[in-house]
Amino acid sequence: MSAELLSGSYLSILETRTHDEFRDGIIRFANDLGFQYVSAMTVVDHSLTHTEFINVDNMPSDWLQASASGSGTGRRDPVMQHCKRGSVPIIWDQSTYVTKGAADLW
Repeated sequence: MSAELLSGSYLSILETRTHDEFRDGIIRFANDLGFQYVSAMTVVDHSLTHTEFINVDNMPSDWLQASASGSGTGRRDPVMQHCKRGSVPIIWDQSTYVTKGAADLW
């Protein structure tokens, strides 16, 4: 896919008005890049003790169940922590979790 088409796919996400339109746009853009699955996240720190993780994804249900189990998982998950601290996308694999001491979350 050409850079021009990818740019249009990405920019169309900025024009979405609903959660579902945003989700569909993120999935379409990820598919255009050649990825089957996508998980986009924004993190809102309401206070020092209350952080909200807002996800948009098309992940398989088994992955969703595993990520939802366990209190405090977000604090240990290196991908979630990356998203909390930065605004650049991340591509991860099992080694991301292993090198951060969180292999059990993979």
